[in-house]
Amino acid sequence: MSRPFSESLISERYEIWLAQYGRKHVNSEEQEKRFNIFKDNVEYIDKFNSEGNRTYKLGANKFADLTHEEFLASYNREKISTSPSFINVDSFDPNAVTDVPPTLDWRARGAVTPVKDQGWGCTQSGWAFSVAAGIEGLLHNVTGNLRELSVQQLIDCSINKYSSGCNGGVSARAYNYVRDNRGITLEEYYPYHGSLGTCDQQKATKFQVFQISGCYGTQGRTEADLLMRVAAQPVSIDLDASSREFQLYASGVFTGPCGVQSTHVANLVGYGVAEDGTKYWIMKNSWGTGWGEAGYMRILRDYVNNGLCGLAQEVVWPFVNSLH
Repeated sequence: MSRPFSESLISERYEIWLAQYGRKHVNSEEQEKRFNIFKDNVEYIDKFNSEGNRTYKLGANKFADLTHEEFLASYNREKISTSPSFINVDSFDPNAVTDVPPTLDWRARGAVTPVKDQGWGCTQSGWAFSVAAGIEGLLHNVTGNLRELSVQQLIDCSINKYSSGCNGGVSARAYNYVRDNRGITLEEYYPYHGSLGTCDQQKATKFQVFQISGCYGTQGRTEADLLMRVAAQPVSIDLDASSREFQLYASGVFTGPCGVQSTHVANLVGYGVAEDGTKYWIMKNSWGTGWGEAGYMRILRDYVNNGLCGLAQEVVWPFVNSLH
């Protein structure tokens, strides 16, 4: 029996989506299951986008064949509390930053490397990608050079004392691993392979390209404080990325829904103002270019003191003593 015309259109969209993202299924049962999930998500996307007064759109991105429950199980984690012994809390005086332009994009200033993809085997490693990106930004600001740093080193070598590897981590602790290790190596020397491995001590200690003095952080501060910090350098943030809308985000200025309980770690690499006057942050994610705006999200700025999705609640950035 043939499918209804509307379902055949969704089936055609699914075939295009499979080719776009290179997704293959082990058997026909799995493909049918994934198609039905895709269909449900597409119907949700189309309904959402058809409603007026939206500042952002959803799309059939790389997560479109996952249920919301599967997405949560794979790409979101519960917040791991930060011990004061690992972070200098509230140690930054925002008044020390005097140059706060109305808009800023660290990508345009050459301080941001290409978007990375955690993949499917190490899906709670956002903390490691965020820390690498934070140090990459600092490296650029200190030396004028932009180099891709090793996420795999952070995952393999910081485990137990500083992180839980592919099962989550706290950015402050990972920054302090780099401090204690006296540096971090390049991605090309210690490449990412999407799973936890045994720490290669030779690569981790012999080929360091940049040493940091540690990290600073703020907890419970405001978006105004955060603005002054992002004006100085890219930062690591904790936020709630658990909503279905976050999963299927495609473009525009994200305005929620979301809570404030941290489930993910990412970076802020700038801020701007949309054509309609909406202020936003530029968030760099680690879910590949098949999510969001080529891997980025514009997220509402000046929402509440602790930021939309709690993004201003815990902010961490690396430093070198020569600059402080």
